[in-house]
Amino acid sequence: MLSPARPSLRPSRLPSLAAAAAVAGLAPLASADLVTNGSFQTGDFSGWTVTNAPVGSNLSVAAGGYLGPFAAYFQGTGPGYDGIAQTLATSAGTEYTVSFWILNNGVGDDSLLIDWEGATVFNQSPVEAPLESWSFVSFNVSAGLNGSELRFRGFDSISSFAIDDISVVAVPAPGAFALAGALGLARRRSRRRA
Repeated sequence: MLSPARPSLRPSRLPSLAAAAAVAGLAPLASADLVTNGSFQTGDFSGWTVTNAPVGSNLSVAAGGYLGPFAAYFQGTGPGYDGIAQTLATSAGTEYTVSFWILNNGVGDDSLLIDWEGATVFNQSPVEAPLESWSFVSFNVSAGLNGSELRFRGFDSISSFAIDDISVVAVPAPGAFALAGALGLARRRSRRRA
């Protein structure tokens, strides 16, 4: 009786297998979004701590989101700020990308501040996004703490501005992409030789 043939691991296949194993090991680097309800699709501020301005507060989740049906609208009269905040599951010493979409519905007498761990890291007074067009905003921050607070504060006494699809994700370590690229190059070279 003949036993079934077993596939052999030819030397030309070893770089491919090594590359696949290494890329699989990089899968944890594709980090998950740390923000709860960043697109406000619950129709409310679930997951967020809301702080109303002492006077002239007008903060709401309403229809007209970027991709989904809802967004957070800042339309208080100022000069006090309405705010929303979350404490995120960050790791001290890790860099993160904060991103969101903004819709500006009026020019002037408005302000958007973003605080990270209590320090203002984004300040637009007045809001500079183009009128009546969603604009993408993205910047990096570093976590000094395990558990970082992200806070959006704003007012718009003339009209309103909306924010949507708020996201915070860990920035992969530079060496992770270099390793993946080197393994891909090694795989390409081994195919040429075969």
